[in-house]
Amino acid sequence: MLLKKNTLVFIRKNDLHYFEPSIDSGVSFINLAFTEEILNKLFDYLTPGFCSYELLSAPLPPTICILEHDANWIHKNIDELNAMSHKNTDLLKFKLKVILFKIFTQCFQNYVNLLSEETIEQPTWLTELDKKMHRIENFSQPTEHMIELSGKTRTHLNRVLKKYFNMTVSQYMHEIRLNYMANSLVTTDYPILDICLACGFENLSWAYELFKIKYHTTPLNYRNQNRL
Repeated sequence: MLLKKNTLVFIRKNDLHYFEPSIDSGVSFINLAFTEEILNKLFDYLTPGFCSYELLSAPLPPTICILEHDANWIHKNIDELNAMSHKNTDLLKFKLKVILFKIFTQCFQNYVNLLSEETIEQPTWLTELDKKMHRIENFSQPTEHMIELSGKTRTHLNRVLKKYFNMTVSQYMHEIRLNYMANSLVTTDYPILDICLACGFENLSWAYELFKIKYHTTPLNYRNQNRL
């Protein structure tokens, strides 16, 4: 496998592997070793919503290219881990678990969507935009805000979203808002109207209609049935 810069490779215990630099460039990589026990505990904690089965059963070592700031965070924290005293095993284990948690939850969380051989690598700008749009200060704004953040035209953004997420700009915004709305209904006591307004729905009846299409019930029934 040809590995690009900032590539993460999850090498499992039975994977046979070696590294070889390309002809025209050198290679630099960091190994982060951990026990199978730590991995199993992490996956037990993250499942059933996490793609642990896909990661463990993939025919080749799971590989994903990450963003520059994620790579810098990993490098920085591994450097700090290596600088710690090996006598303080509890602190070392804690630091290691923090690093692994971030790597698997933020970097490999969408691995299941990348398994198809026909999948085309998602543009970096779209990955970055997707992260930004999951922040309430962005998805609570009109769709024009997303278009402005993307730096693309509405037509181009619609075409790219359709290709990678099978959604238009409006559908993408509604999906994020409805997820936020559903989570808020079961984890807070905020009035439903306030939740709708907070996530960007200005029309309450339209929010109710979209919510019912996605969850097959009203917001109030959803809150009563799923209350935490």
